[in-house]
Amino acid sequence: MDLRSGAVQSLFMAAVKFSKLSVRQQRAALLAIAEKALEGYELRAERVRLINSGFNATFRVDTDKGEKFALRININSHRTPANVQAEVAWTEALSREETLTVARPQRTLTGGLVGEVRSEYFTSPRPVVLYSWLGGRDVSDVETPEKFWATGVAMAHLHEHTRQWVLPARASAPRLDNQLWGAVDRLDDHHLPLPPADIAFLRSILDQSATVINRVWKGSEGQLIHADLHTGNMKWYRGRLAILDFDDCGVGLPVQDLAVATYYLRDNQEYESALREGYGSVTALPLVNTDDFEWLVAHRNVLLLTEVAGWVTAEFKAILPKYAAASVRKLRAFLELGHFSHRPSD
Repeated sequence: MDLRSGAVQSLFMAAVKFSKLSVRQQRAALLAIAEKALEGYELRAERVRLINSGFNATFRVDTDKGEKFALRININSHRTPANVQAEVAWTEALSREETLTVARPQRTLTGGLVGEVRSEYFTSPRPVVLYSWLGGRDVSDVETPEKFWATGVAMAHLHEHTRQWVLPARASAPRLDNQLWGAVDRLDDHHLPLPPADIAFLRSILDQSATVINRVWKGSEGQLIHADLHTGNMKWYRGRLAILDFDDCGVGLPVQDLAVATYYLRDNQEYESALREGYGSVTALPLVNTDDFEWLVAHRNVLLLTEVAGWVTAEFKAILPKYAAASVRKLRAFLELGHFSHRPSD
């Protein structure tokens, strides 16, 4: 996908009206959109609650039959319909695997796994997916080495699965063999409240990341990976890990998945070690030299920054100035020390 393509830009422009609403107005608008989206499923909702509004909006849906579901509406996502089809097809296939626990996508009234909903706040339909409800608490609520060992095990099983599984027709996942992973390039003074020197620095980091990515990809075709395994995307219930939110999945390398998960655990060596040990208990860890791996970890920060710079969700628009400045500090320290840290001054 062209990183500056009209298709990607139009997906962002679709949410311009929504972006002008306050936090309270956005939440009210999202609830109305969710209630309309549920008309596309064979159920009667008794209660619909917004449980997360960030990259996308997620609602807990309680039905008159006592069933529970999670309804996701794509808000900031730039995924194409074919990308969403890839996500739900993979998730449905994984839901049949005994070694993994994932949410199962539900069929619409027309038999599809992906619905859509129109709203006055968006110029194009929003993709909608209804998933079975996963019980338990977010892993982020109580973090332990045991849970990150289980994360490594689950990640390895995901990678083993996609070495053999093939995407169905009309589904395609973005390739993660470039420095922006198919996202829009927003490292400029129009999107980021940063001085020119910081913008130039970020662009140099992006260019150097491209060199590393090209090197680790050399000779590889890639495979489907989750690409966003952090504690907010995992639940823990009765001693078992469940994985959710496959919205960022793409054709990448296992080492990229490992680097993304490491980014969120960085500065806790016990958790990082548990992640690696869990992975290694299933299959061999990806081979990569230490310097390149650190670049892949740091690259995650650059990706998140360019994504957050374009989000229309009010809460994230408010934190962008501090987030951007903190990212520059971390990346400058990384370039100096060769080791990425969330606490570079420690």
